[in-house]
Amino acid sequence: MSLNFKYVKDKSEKALADLSKKLQTGHARRMGGTENHFAMFQRLKIYQSYHISATYDREVVDPQLLFKSLRNIIVKNPFLASAAVTQDIPYEIKPRPNDFLKVLDQVKFDDLVWDLRTELKGLPLNKISENLNHRILPYEDGKLFWRVGLIDNNTLAFMTNHVVHDGITAKNFFHDLTQEFNSKDPIEPVDIKNTPLFDYSKDITSKSLIPSSAESIIDYTPPNWYLPEFLTNLFIVNKIVDQTPSKPNEGSYFHTFNINNEQISQIKSKLAKHSDPKGSRLTITSYLQNAWLHTGTKLKLYKNRLGYSGFVVPIDARRYFPSDTPQELYRYGLNTSGFVVHQYPVPELKWKTISTIDKYLKKLVNTKRSIFATGFFSSEKLLKDKHLDVDFLETSKFQYRGGTILTNIGIMGSNELVKDGYNIVDSVFSHHVNGLFYDFSILTVSTKANGLNFVISAPKSTGQEKLDQVGEEFKKIILSDDIV
Repeated sequence: MSLNFKYVKDKSEKALADLSKKLQTGHARRMGGTENHFAMFQRLKIYQSYHISATYDREVVDPQLLFKSLRNIIVKNPFLASAAVTQDIPYEIKPRPNDFLKVLDQVKFDDLVWDLRTELKGLPLNKISENLNHRILPYEDGKLFWRVGLIDNNTLAFMTNHVVHDGITAKNFFHDLTQEFNSKDPIEPVDIKNTPLFDYSKDITSKSLIPSSAESIIDYTPPNWYLPEFLTNLFIVNKIVDQTPSKPNEGSYFHTFNINNEQISQIKSKLAKHSDPKGSRLTITSYLQNAWLHTGTKLKLYKNRLGYSGFVVPIDARRYFPSDTPQELYRYGLNTSGFVVHQYPVPELKWKTISTIDKYLKKLVNTKRSIFATGFFSSEKLLKDKHLDVDFLETSKFQYRGGTILTNIGIMGSNELVKDGYNIVDSVFSHHVNGLFYDFSILTVSTKANGLNFVISAPKSTGQEKLDQVGEEFKKIILSDDIV
């Protein structure tokens, strides 16, 4: 795309000069296709936010400790100091040029850190998720894409509107933050109100580049051989799988539960026992998907005559980057992909079914189908005749919701405890999809100390009682020994 500033909202001489300068120095760029897709969700107020929290084994809310740690991370990763440069683009312009993003001149502590402790005090975990995920992180010029929320004295949350960050971003953030907490460097007190966390004029260097978009590294454009398969699957998902009319701005209910470490070890032992000795080990993601499909079949969540359900599985696109890609540069970006598939009913718990699901998911991942599926909604070649903000509203993807998204981001924190240091002992992952995409969302994250946490959310029209029933049955099936 050209670097035409014709549609930029802020056309002041200062703003245009700043954008032009930062484009030349590598501190601004056009958004990539996937970033622009999530930016479109923000422009249309379709998607709100997600958060991942980390609970430490000691207090972490000392302002000076937070200031020092956050400053060091942002200076090393100036992409975290970036914000959108928004545009006003007439509906008849096709394709709609992607918005820009650029590194801000300054980031202040209060711009980034939200102290929510008083407001959240005493709330159960599902209500904390509801409170955090109903917050809006504005998609506006000069506004960061993310925030740090103080939940209690030991717990912080990475909150983002998802435009340039993904779940792996949050994992990397807490990894770096924990290292900063455990640094032996002395804390030099500063005037937090009057000292910026980040100052472009002083902190940026010629080496402080922001990462290019994932599309500049790997080609998301679907090959011709994938088209029939994709369209067939899309037809089944849209025409046979249950479709619920979307309700824009509908709130979400949340249900949470934990699978402790002993239970996780038992599940992993069973997965190892039933894995093909000559093949790869069965994954916990396949195990969970099978358990969820059985839950849906048993509780008759799928009303269509075939009992089919839709399933969305996000995949970290970094796995497809060439080996010479500077991995450090891409730790904080939106480097995601995923696929939508239809799944068959699971009336009985069988290891054979888990193995079939496992092989199918690995095939989708290993053949880059997650990249190609994402490309249908983000590739410039396929959007050349579209004004995304207009045409998306007319698609069935916006008119109806259905199926389930399952995201497991793995282990948060280190496997080894730091003696007399800061350690992550618990974590929660949840998001708000605004009643528009899925009937159910399942997000999971684990810690070495506290096992695997689940947050299941559903639009409020589902009802909290129904969601609790589904969540309790799902946990029961996960822990079941009745798999044959």
